[in-house]
Amino acid sequence: MDDRRRRSATSGYLALHNVIVGGAIEILVLIIALFWQFNTRRYFAAAYWFLALAIAISGTGAADTMHLHFGVPYAELTGFWTVVLAIVFWQWHRSERTLSIHSITTRPREAYYWATVFATFALGTAVGDLTATSLHLGYLASATLSRRSS
Repeated sequence: MDDRRRRSATSGYLALHNVIVGGAIEILVLIIALFWQFNTRRYFAAAYWFLALAIAISGTGAADTMHLHFGVPYAELTGFWTVVLAIVFWQWHRSERTLSIHSITTRPREAYYWATVFATFALGTAVGDLTATSLHLGYLASATLSRRSS
């Protein structure tokens, strides 16, 4: 199967005809979602889940773009996003003295939370593609592995 067909459904659809336009749409949706979420005073399900969706699409798209268009091998991509996630956690704990999702009561903590979610989606894409293609396990086995580890 062609690498472009393995992209997430939404990210892949957006990049189907024009990668630049697709990427711009992903970024625009992410910016709108971030603006909406960070301008709500308390939990509002629509804003929260719209940002979660936007991050899922753009995080997957970021990892796919790094591999498909910049040629970063899946193993290096996995290492990169692992380091990014570790840095986010380190900086979050260093600055806020907690990683508790139950104490996200300030904008900086919320920003760290969403950065963690973004890096996690990108890392999940990289690891899934690494195990499915580079390790030749296929997508079913990779999905099974991810379900067992969670």
